[in-house]
Amino acid sequence: MTTNIQWADETWNVIVGCSKISPACKNCYAATAAKSARLQQFPQYQKVAAWDGTVEFVCSQLLKPLSWKKPKKIFVCSMSDLFHENIPFEWIDKVMAVIALSRQHTLEENQKEEKHIQETPPTQESCVCEETDLEELNQEYEPISESDSEKLNHQEEPIPQSPTSLSTKSESSYQTDQPSCRPTMAGALFDKNEQANNKPSKPKFQSIEDLLNLVLLDSGIMASDPLPAVYRSEIKLRGWHFPWRTATRDKIYQTCDRRLVELIAKERAKWSKCEWQEKIPTVIKSIGNLEATKGGLEELLGYWSKVVESAAPQAEESSKANEPIGYYSNRSLEWHKATFCELLDLGDKVGTDKAIAQFSTRYDQQHTGATNAWLNWLQSNYPQMYAHLYPKAA
Repeated sequence: MTTNIQWADETWNVIVGCSKISPACKNCYAATAAKSARLQQFPQYQKVAAWDGTVEFVCSQLLKPLSWKKPKKIFVCSMSDLFHENIPFEWIDKVMAVIALSRQHTLEENQKEEKHIQETPPTQESCVCEETDLEELNQEYEPISESDSEKLNHQEEPIPQSPTSLSTKSESSYQTDQPSCRPTMAGALFDKNEQANNKPSKPKFQSIEDLLNLVLLDSGIMASDPLPAVYRSEIKLRGWHFPWRTATRDKIYQTCDRRLVELIAKERAKWSKCEWQEKIPTVIKSIGNLEATKGGLEELLGYWSKVVESAAPQAEESSKANEPIGYYSNRSLEWHKATFCELLDLGDKVGTDKAIAQFSTRYDQQHTGATNAWLNWLQSNYPQMYAHLYPKAA
């Protein structure tokens, strides 16, 4: 969330909650803010209000830095201490995984638990993204910008001397050198814009297509690299499937789109000079393998674009074939409603079948079958209207 801190552009509260471990914590603004009415409306702050060391992992905030395209200086865990002794290493790994993917940002963190950070297992950018399990993520985003600004405006903020990709400042060591120093724990004042903005942030990925585009545009992922855990978890949690995957399983094509399988099979059959049907099992297996890497996804998207392009003209022709013809063509919806009411009125007098026959005699002179085609069009596009033609059957 946007902030007024001189050395930060955004705050990122993926973990909340802390405890007072030194005299510098006496006037902790975060402890006061956590008990404020504005933050108490959120479950995570209700659980940590006592500021007794209880910590909460806010799953909905984990992917937030990935939604910021422009480089930013981000204050990590302004309402907690990332290396608090009660925070599991698994949580820290998840935060580090997102940091590894956020190469464009500068992330800063002020921590008090020097012992815990020394005990934290080493986390490398090259492996965290693949090994971290993010199964606990959910889709709901909640606002994180609330506090009593009048109570907090007197607090001074620590200014890091030289921010790095993840810079930390240990409060305990700083106090040992200067016992009377001001607090250097989480320091982020909530501005008026943050207090007023109570709308949930929109998730970064609105669809599987958005996610795939971001993967392909991510210069940090090599073609041979597997899909990072962050993206895999997002797909699983949203219940998404790749565009070429079907919702139902087929005996032959399994969950792969038949058109894609046949396109690839026919292409490979030309190379080996065999029947394309023989290639179906290996093609289905290779599709699964291609989905696991960035380069493979790019190849599949290329094939899929060919499938979509070939299907577009057929869909257009099919649409035109189902449209009204002759006397009934190029008419407004109001005209169709009025004409259908006329048919119903005539049906009440002479019967439905005779009424349709009279319409056909009257309006099918230039195009044979125009009336039946019109009724079929109504049945497909306006079934509730068509149901009045045969109320008993409906």
